[in-house]
Amino acid sequence: MSLSGHCRCKAVSYTLEAETIPVSYACHCLECQTMSGGAFVVQLPIREERLRVEGSLITWENEDSPGNVTTQRFCSACKTRIF
Repeated sequence: MSLSGHCRCKAVSYTLEAETIPVSYACHCLECQTMSGGAFVVQLPIREERLRVEGSLITWENEDSPGNVTTQRFCSACKTRIF
């Protein structure tokens, strides 16, 4: 099965090759709440080699109080979070 989509401005597109739809979960941490402007962010853990992304991305890294670093990738044009 192939799942695909794009950012708001369509400058970045992605395709995920998977046997089934990945299991999702909602993260309610303060970082995700701040980033989304909502109560949570839906996450899908996937294998990196199954994801293909085309287009210009920018990277943002954040270290939380315990010292864990999260890396986010966004469309460089419209700033939609891609992964």
